[in-house]
Amino acid sequence: MNERLALPAALTAADVLATAANAPRLLGSHIFFDAYDCASPLPSLEKFQAVAEQLAALAGGEILAVQHHCFTPHGLTLTAILSASHLAIHTWPEHRFIAIDVFTCSPDHDFEAMADYLKSALGCARLVQRQAPRGHALASHRAG
Repeated sequence: MNERLALPAALTAADVLATAANAPRLLGSHIFFDAYDCASPLPSLEKFQAVAEQLAALAGGEILAVQHHCFTPHGLTLTAILSASHLAIHTWPEHRFIAIDVFTCSPDHDFEAMADYLKSALGCARLVQRQAPRGHALASHRAG
């Protein structure tokens, strides 16, 4: 659904400010990366921690806390709380697959740079990404 603002023919500075104040705003952006046919063996925990730090920077924030769990016989989940929200990395070494999601409230994120970085850092043959805006309906909810 595309929402467009109807603007008057002759705009004053007050009109522009009023229109901008009522424009839909996102609270955040959520991006999901599916990395297929990753290099085998998958990177170490230390490498994934470095990946998380780089993703945090590209999300416009920094890491505040990290938790991880190494599964038996293999696999890893790493989560990080960011100053701008959170990220998670999940691995399935037996499928050479890594799922990553990054949610950021910062307007200073660079999802394209994240994709380029992940392709290189994970050595994956294919990286699929999807984005989801978060909170975009709040503006219409307030207006109604």
